[in-house]
Amino acid sequence: MDKILATVGFAVIEFVGTREKASIIATGRTLPGENPTRNRKYRMSIGKHLDWLAREYYILGFIAKRDDDRQIIGQWPHGWSGTWKVFNRQTNFDAFLLRRK
Repeated sequence: MDKILATVGFAVIEFVGTREKASIIATGRTLPGENPTRNRKYRMSIGKHLDWLAREYYILGFIAKRDDDRQIIGQWPHGWSGTWKVFNRQTNFDAFLLRRK
């Protein structure tokens, strides 16, 4: 998984690096209520390279609104509501955004 994640990461960096106004949004969730393991993996990988990434990119994390059962309300990508926050290593985010400064 690390090798795949690194390949995708390099593709994202290349994409936003050549497109001034481009943003990439990613989430590890594919179905409501699905195990958020991939999101954790994304967070750990971003956190591992945060010092380098933050020099040239805005990195935000999205915290979605949840119902009483802690399930995300709405369908991804357009039905989620919530808050974008500056990325930090300690917060569990539901999605991530990367854009060139």
